[in-house]
Amino acid sequence: MAIAVQEISPKFIARIYQKPLMRAFFIEGKKRLLQICHRRAGKDTLAWQVMWMAALLKPGLYLYLAPIISQAASIIWNGRGKDGTSFLDYIPPQIIKKINNSTMSIYLINGSIIRVTGSNNFEAIVGSNPLGLVFSEFQNSDLRSWEILRPILAENEGFAIFTATPRGYNHLWDMYQTNKDNPSC
Repeated sequence: MAIAVQEISPKFIARIYQKPLMRAFFIEGKKRLLQICHRRAGKDTLAWQVMWMAALLKPGLYLYLAPIISQAASIIWNGRGKDGTSFLDYIPPQIIKKINNSTMSIYLINGSIIRVTGSNNFEAIVGSNPLGLVFSEFQNSDLRSWEILRPILAENEGFAIFTATPRGYNHLWDMYQTNKDNPSC
């Protein structure tokens, strides 16, 4: 698995604790993944890899949601790892058709669109029909966005990845408690 990922994205090397999420998604076919890690654990780097690879496998709309749009821009659109690699540089240039900086959207050659936005702007994404979602910093996200998008994913058989660092007893804690013994998650 790690070798195949490195062949597709040579700039990304999965850390040992990131590999189970990739396995759960790409090999086991899990549709709902909750990644709770400490700060600087590479949550967004991993979720970004999974998202663009999923978009390459199945054409559709994929949304990367941070709590607010400016945070989405800081984390993903303008973000860089400690080695200086930007998140956009992880996607091989040969699969990118075009990039729209004003909408923070990447159009892939297979017809997929990856859009980076904020979960607080959930009214703007109603009816968008995504096949995949990543909720970055889910503990700070507007839960209404998940409530609105969940039925769309169910209809589309799409996926959702929730990345977070705990911040007390909130909807992240509730989600973890509800699903910690659920084998389908």
